[in-house]
Amino acid sequence: MSEQRIFAGVTPASHNNDDGTPICVGTVFRSTVDTYVTAVYWYGTDVLPTNLLAGVYAALPVDAGKSPLAVATFGPLVSGQFNRGALAAPLHITAAVPYIAAVHADSGLTGGRYSATPFQFDVDNLSPDATLVGISSGSAEGVGLAGNGLFTESATLALVYPVSSFHNTWYGVDVATDTAPVTTDARRAALLPFLTP
Repeated sequence: MSEQRIFAGVTPASHNNDDGTPICVGTVFRSTVDTYVTAVYWYGTDVLPTNLLAGVYAALPVDAGKSPLAVATFGPLVSGQFNRGALAAPLHITAAVPYIAAVHADSGLTGGRYSATPFQFDVDNLSPDATLVGISSGSAEGVGLAGNGLFTESATLALVYPVSSFHNTWYGVDVATDTAPVTTDARRAALLPFLTP
């Protein structure tokens, strides 16, 4: 299997928004089948942040002390395209359970830049992969979340659980899933016969 994403091929309407403070933005998602999250994607803003953190949360009733289930690591960031943050190991997620892919952007004194498409979740404007992954725009319903696109302004240099929503906006955060990811251990096992004398 290969990675499937919600917003592959979709470009945010604007990608240089700045509220003057570091911000954590996220997308609520759920799958129709048990699968694995392999990466979090973030659309690169015109002015790139000095710090970028990402992770995946269980989307349960709001709790300020939540910790991410997994964190993602990005390579060098590029403006105007999706940047991939790989999880150290694939994260197993359960069908029908909502999760949040979140990214915290911080540019010090310049605040946190983010991308945005207002009302994105009000229209059927997802990638074709969205139907394969089983992501729906009703993912936030019934779990006490403000919407499917979430944000929290936070002066901390840490990933925080996003809780607010504005005009059902998508903030340029995407997630990749794979029903059969290849792990580092599996790669090593596949190469082992060729590496032994």
